[in-house]
Amino acid sequence: MSSDWDYEEEYAPNISRNGFTCRGDRFYVVVDGNQHEREDAQQLYKLLTYTPPPPTLTKKGTVAKRQPAPHKDHAAHFYCAQLIHYGLKPLKTREPAKKKLLAAFGTGQTLSVPASILQLEITMKEEWKKANEVADKKYREEALERDRRERAERQERDIQEKERREKHEERQKTMMKDFFGVFDAATIVDSDEDEDEPNAPRLTNAQMRKEIASLSDDQMCKLLYKLLADVPEVEDVVKNEIEKARAQARKAKAKTKAGPSQNRKALSVTQWKGSYTVYAPKLADHWGDAEGPLELEVYPSAKSSHLWATFNFGVISGVIRSSDAPPKAVGDKIHFDWRGRESGEGVMTFSDYNKGAITFLGDGKIHARMTGDLCGKFELFGKQCAVKKNTGDPVKKVSEWKHDWRGINWASYNAASQERWGKWGGERKIESPAYSDTSEENPGSDDDEENELDVWNFAM
Repeated sequence: MSSDWDYEEEYAPNISRNGFTCRGDRFYVVVDGNQHEREDAQQLYKLLTYTPPPPTLTKKGTVAKRQPAPHKDHAAHFYCAQLIHYGLKPLKTREPAKKKLLAAFGTGQTLSVPASILQLEITMKEEWKKANEVADKKYREEALERDRRERAERQERDIQEKERREKHEERQKTMMKDFFGVFDAATIVDSDEDEDEPNAPRLTNAQMRKEIASLSDDQMCKLLYKLLADVPEVEDVVKNEIEKARAQARKAKAKTKAGPSQNRKALSVTQWKGSYTVYAPKLADHWGDAEGPLELEVYPSAKSSHLWATFNFGVISGVIRSSDAPPKAVGDKIHFDWRGRESGEGVMTFSDYNKGAITFLGDGKIHARMTGDLCGKFELFGKQCAVKKNTGDPVKKVSEWKHDWRGINWASYNAASQERWGKWGGERKIESPAYSDTSEENPGSDDDEENELDVWNFAM
């Protein structure tokens, strides 16, 4: 194989004969473990007749403080190797070896390599080149065979992985259908992963309106972002619509306080609080310990202005705090933030990316979407436990969850990181209660009560 530098890959081993060694274009002698090629006769003569120059003087004629670097002579094994290269008896001591080489130059100041050594060099280089061609061919054949074998192994692994995933997906779909009954198993597939039909015909205006109406919230957001980026004129229209939507939201919020809408079924606290059995199929695709059943427990906060929950999804566990009020009717979607720890070394996660939304579907069923640094984006489906166990005081549980939430922060993260390396990381920091404006009429947070009460003796 050659390159722009005409470099030949070396596959054949060294060839050694009569004290000489050959590999590639190199023909050298090994003395005391040191390899030396033949030095050109003219350069060798300069080394042997080197005389140190007089010291450098200043303008005043005195010896300068700065002098040229002193001449560094070669080691004894270098001169011993040169004696062998020029067909002379080797000497292991430097000065005798140099004297013998200089004497060999004679008055003509020339030194020739014996014809037998020159011929040996030619023969050994040709021999090595032929051996290298054979070794090169063998190497390429073995490389091709390795590539073929690796491709076959990759294909076999891909086939096995595909079969495993298909069986896993089928098992998940069957499980979901059996578990939730009325749920369509197809709903476990994220809408983001749907593919457009190939060669679809151009839509009419009526068809386009119908398709727009069927888009999910996430798809609509992506569409708006693209329009804002590609069509500047859309910005003013979007701003106006956002203002209208805000106004409508304020009106809808006021109506919600008066009671649930006539066309929606009211949802009491007892119908949604408590423990849930949940499954997260997409999460289980990547982590075996997330196959389920998984755990989720949900309760309202003291003033019912927030929803608090704790979860254990195998690969990740933590605490949920809603940014909306708890549900009042079937179909209410509650947005939330979450903080947690991964199951391995307990590394904390609490970034702005840790968000989600949970929808209460009635009959004790929920559907949620979550995103996070350690687990990506996934869906989960849950069903309220039929048998309500006595698992402790909900008031104390919520208090403990809040305490856990406030203990997951940068100060605690850094302290834990130091401790994993056997160092003292400092005291854990517990954040103060968060401020939240839960309603326009009653600003403040239900967390504020804990400024007056001990966090472990929180009263509902």
